[in-house]
Amino acid sequence: RVIGGGAKVKKLKAGIIGTKLILPILIKK
Repeated sequence: RVIGGGAKVKKLKAGIIGTKLILPILIKK
């Protein structure tokens, strides 16, 4: 079940990238 673990890692990476994109927008406001 390495696929499930890989999916979790991808979600974590996507979350980190998402926060990096969202934080600047919130700070500008």
